[in-house]
This record gives sequence, C-alpha cells and structure tokens, in this order.
Amino acid sequence: MKKENNSDKLEYYFGNNLKKLRKGKKLTLLQLAEILNISKSAISDYENAKSIPSIDVIIDICAFFEVKFEDLCNSEKMEFIKKSKIIGPYDAIFENEKYNLHLNLLHQKVESTHLQMQLLRQVIKSKDAENDTLRINIHLLEQRVKELTS
Repeated sequence: MKKENNSDKLEYYFGNNLKKLRKGKKLTLLQLAEILNISKSAISDYENAKSIPSIDVIIDICAFFEVKFEDLCNSEKMEFIKKSKIIGPYDAIFENEKYNLHLNLLHQKVESTHLQMQLLRQVIKSKDAENDTLRINIHLLEQRVKELTS
C-alpha cells in the first residue's frame, strides 16, 4: 500500500480544484491550455494529479481564475468553490444532487407508509374475521345453552 504524503495530497487537491474551476468556466482542456500558453497534456496531468505546475504557471492559473494558491490547494470542496466565485454550476449540481437524494428519500418514505397502511388493512381484516368467528361461536354457545336449559 502506497503511503500518501503531503505532496500527493497537494497534487490531488490542486488537480481536482483546477478541473472544477476549468469546468466552472466551461472551458475545455485545450482552451485553458491556450489561455495559459501551455500544452493540453500538461493541464490534463495537473488535473489528474500526475504533476504539479511550475510556480510561473501556478501564478498564471491563480490570476486567471482569481484565486489564491492556498485556496486552489484547499481540500474543502464547498469552501474552495465559495472562495473561487465559481458557484453557479457547482452549487446547482450539488443542490440538484441534494434535491434528488431528498426526493428519493421522500419517495421511500411514501412507499414505506403505503406498505404500512396495507399491513394495517390486512391486520384489520384479520381482526374483523376473528371477531366474526367469535360472534358465531358466541351465537352457537347461546343456542346450545338454550337447548340444554329447555
């Protein structure tokens, strides 16, 4: 098992956040590469945590996306997104996922309630049938008592 060091974490967070920023601005790898005057494969390597850019490229990335280097390497996704001012698409995706999970949970609760209602209806039918049987037995016993006392 490979031991993860701080450099690996830095590359990972930097790459993920760079990808989020790029996608937040709806840029392709090629478009961002052209803006930063580096290769498309270099951007891909950064985003996939295969390498970390030189300090000059980091400065250009931070300037273009208007973020601090510390924020770009921050592991806290929501904090990073808020600080990066690219909130729209990611909040929308996050909120949409939250909404879908909430909706699925509500559907499950409704389904559970329906199943509980069906079970209660079955229990009530069973108890009604039991009561009918008891009434019949009482009626038969009353007839028998009358026959014996007459």
